[in-house]
Amino acid sequence: MQPFVEQPQFLLEPKSSFIIENRPVKLECKAIRTRQIFFNCDNKWVPEHEHTKSTETNDKGVITIITSIDITTEQLDSQLDSNGYKCFCQAWSATGGTLKSRTATIEIAYLDKIFEWEPLRTDSVISKSAELRCRPPSGNPYPKITWLKDGQPVEINRNGRFILSNENSLLIAQIKQSDAGNYTCVASNIAGTYSSEPAELIVHDDRGWSEWQPFSECKGIPCGIGRQRRLRTCLNPPTITNRPSCDGDQIQERECQVACPKDSQFPSDVIISTDNTFSDWSSWTDCTGISCKMGRQQRIRTCLKSSIIDKKQSICNGEQIQERDCLVPCSNKTSSLFPPVRPFTRGMYSNWTDWSNCRSFDCTSIRTRQCLQEPCLDYLVESRPCKGNLCSNNNNNNSSTSLLLSSSAFNVIIYSSIGIGALIFLLLTISFILICWRRRQRITTKKKGLSTCITSNAVSSNGSSHLGVYHNDKTEYPFYYSIQQDTTSTRSCISQNNSVSLTHFDSGLEKEKLLLLNESPLNKQIYSNKLSHHPITLSTTSYASNHIKYPSLASQSILNENHLNIIYENILQSLPAHTDLRYFAVSILNNKGCRLEIPNTGVSLTIPENAVLLDDDHLIFIALINIENHMPMLNTGQTRVSPVILIGPSEITLLKPAVLTFEHTAVLESSWKLNLMFSDDVFNWKSVLTYGQENISTPVYLQFNNQQQAFILFESMGAYALIGESILNHHASKYIQMVPFFNRSSSSEINSSNEIISTLRLRFLDATSDALERCLTEEFSLQNYLCDTPKQFIIHDYEDQICINVDLELSSTSRINIGYKEVPLKIFWSTRIDRSCFIFIIPNLQMNNEHLTTTSIDHLAMHIDVYQPTILDSALHTRLCVNTLSLLQNSGFNTSSIRHRQPIKSSKETARLPLIVRQKLCKILDPPNSIGNDWRMFANNLLGINYLQYFATKTSPTEHLLTLWEARQESLVNMINVLNQIGRSDAASIILQH
Repeated sequence: MQPFVEQPQFLLEPKSSFIIENRPVKLECKAIRTRQIFFNCDNKWVPEHEHTKSTETNDKGVITIITSIDITTEQLDSQLDSNGYKCFCQAWSATGGTLKSRTATIEIAYLDKIFEWEPLRTDSVISKSAELRCRPPSGNPYPKITWLKDGQPVEINRNGRFILSNENSLLIAQIKQSDAGNYTCVASNIAGTYSSEPAELIVHDDRGWSEWQPFSECKGIPCGIGRQRRLRTCLNPPTITNRPSCDGDQIQERECQVACPKDSQFPSDVIISTDNTFSDWSSWTDCTGISCKMGRQQRIRTCLKSSIIDKKQSICNGEQIQERDCLVPCSNKTSSLFPPVRPFTRGMYSNWTDWSNCRSFDCTSIRTRQCLQEPCLDYLVESRPCKGNLCSNNNNNNSSTSLLLSSSAFNVIIYSSIGIGALIFLLLTISFILICWRRRQRITTKKKGLSTCITSNAVSSNGSSHLGVYHNDKTEYPFYYSIQQDTTSTRSCISQNNSVSLTHFDSGLEKEKLLLLNESPLNKQIYSNKLSHHPITLSTTSYASNHIKYPSLASQSILNENHLNIIYENILQSLPAHTDLRYFAVSILNNKGCRLEIPNTGVSLTIPENAVLLDDDHLIFIALINIENHMPMLNTGQTRVSPVILIGPSEITLLKPAVLTFEHTAVLESSWKLNLMFSDDVFNWKSVLTYGQENISTPVYLQFNNQQQAFILFESMGAYALIGESILNHHASKYIQMVPFFNRSSSSEINSSNEIISTLRLRFLDATSDALERCLTEEFSLQNYLCDTPKQFIIHDYEDQICINVDLELSSTSRINIGYKEVPLKIFWSTRIDRSCFIFIIPNLQMNNEHLTTTSIDHLAMHIDVYQPTILDSALHTRLCVNTLSLLQNSGFNTSSIRHRQPIKSSKETARLPLIVRQKLCKILDPPNSIGNDWRMFANNLLGINYLQYFATKTSPTEHLLTLWEARQESLVNMINVLNQIGRSDAASIILQH
């Protein structure tokens, strides 16, 4: 039988602490069922005489042993562990049991007096935002930052106007006049409290810009292209740095045509002096310089008065010589027998050198001189024949030798030249034959490839188009043919159990064809068929309530494929009525993030890693909304410049911002007021951002690039759309595209005649990929043929008409008009332009021959003009050539090249950063530094981001910048170059190492 061993029990263990101002720290241990307690510090047992021991006995007679020691600053100075001075206590019982306590860390508390960065005097404009930066002094523990305004604490609230950024800066949203004052940054910890010097915040009224001044005179080379500029003044008081406190440019420049000089001898801006101290100006000298270019001319005058003391000394005050620019006349072409006449020159030259010795090869000698002052337009070298028989002697001495050599050398040269020439001719002949053969092969291949576009087989018997959709007989799990595989190169949003790549919805796809009018009875019948083919298994959705209730995905686990199929079916039922599933994408989402896109629409969604708390695989979708009552209501003058995009399910909570990418039609250089609209039920819309007027409380971030793309960083599921209107008293502009279609049909159904009617259909729609894709689908379903590439032009928000004129070309000098229309601007601006279609009937041109038969012309050339009468600069003028026989045989123009507006980048160019690399970059770029090449400079140089307050409120600004960079599919090489340019080679080396 083993002896009983009693174990001690701690009632109090040592706690980690700080030594403040050389005051010792007391560590104490209390234990019962023990006989003795000893401390171990810095891996050494503390001597017994340094322990203070006592005992306590409670009412039940239980004895408690109390042991304590004092830790001083001297002991910490000799510590071995760089992570602090560590101590623990150990208790022994009378029966041999032992127990070790937790380890306590003792550190020296301190707080420096000097701030690394004190707030500076700042000014801002009412309704704008401001940032007061503060970097506290070093201290242990890390000091806490608070702010004072005029000596009173500032109430900081994440949802209020005053926010403390992750860098301890004070961010103030929507500045008010009452915010002006002195702000102090206060740093404190247990070692003390220190305050920065007060920094004054100056608040100005926002009076904005004055009106533009008229453009200046066109300056440049006469008769050429010059430049002129105009200015405007910032009416706000100047900032501390004496820079305008208005957003935008103060100077505008444009090209102009410089007027040609007049024939008058004196320009209008030259004032002729009437002072009798000078004589009149002489005539201007001839313009000297290079022909047809700018030269110089001068005139002089003489002083008529002299000093009384010295009559040779003039007393005239003023210039006696004037010079001006002029255009040198272009010299006329003369006979080659006579050299051109050189203009008078003012250049200065050195003296001529002596004539050189006679040169034997041409029996001439030369002399030279140097140019001392430009312009030197005369000769610098002269030659002359040698006098006497200076060359003849040399020629006679070598005549016999040269004659002997010349014969043999001449023969060698002749035969060598003939051989080389024959060889070159043979090589050129072979090359020409090869080029012709390969060209013929390419033309043959290209003609064969035209039939792969849109054939008659793409139209079913019921008139619906299948347009490139792959069908499969598998219907067990139809959602698999709609889920997208991750399109990035290093991430995967594919389930570990499900590695299937899905592209388009398969089951019941024939019933989802979009008609030209979605509100038609036939389309309602199609939608009802969709409901019957997809039974509701989890919950039903009521559209009568005008509120969409998505199925709960966040609380469900996907255990198998059948369960995932059920969730997918419920997503379909939760979509708004008449949602076209051809513009819908769904993907598997987990903590690895994902990326999904709707093909041929320019719409994609990027979700970073660890953006959700879901350990299992769930579904997320994006869809395009094209039903009028599901879109934001437009006020007078407003227009929608982007597609309406729905993201769901709404119950998925994002812990990090995701990035939504789409195309837009706004000409950003014009005067736009752009509002980002949001709705969580596609019925109640609200503006969440006005571009250019963001503040710290703005929940999303919007950015544009130079490829007509927009990017939104968001955290709320729902629908998004971009609405624009002209700024007051200004005019915005947007891009429109015209898509031409051709149709040839018989009129036998209308009357007894069997006449063939040819029509030209002009569709006008927003210049975005999603609008083009819908247009192509609708027209192909009506068996119309695309006859040319879309033509893009610009319309302006003026009170004007849109004029459409179509002429049919009969010959190079003859046309006939087949249609002219005037369309109100609101059709193109405010209403749904993508529904606009204008039909022009092409007349049947017939030629009578001697047998009185008719023959139709199958080669058509039409001239199309689309313009606003008062703005012709942005008009569309195009010539459309249609070979109707080829068009009908090949089923229309090849659409593969026009369905991808953005260039497809290689996987190498769009390589994603692994998670470990992102974490390392965040660790070294997030902390601010004195040089300023932290995440702020990184954001500005890499992505062109100027508004940084959105990122400053995030825990890791660099992480969200990298997510935006990933969504933009930028080059990894460019990121490395930017890091090196801003002096962060340490960050660049992290990328290169992986």
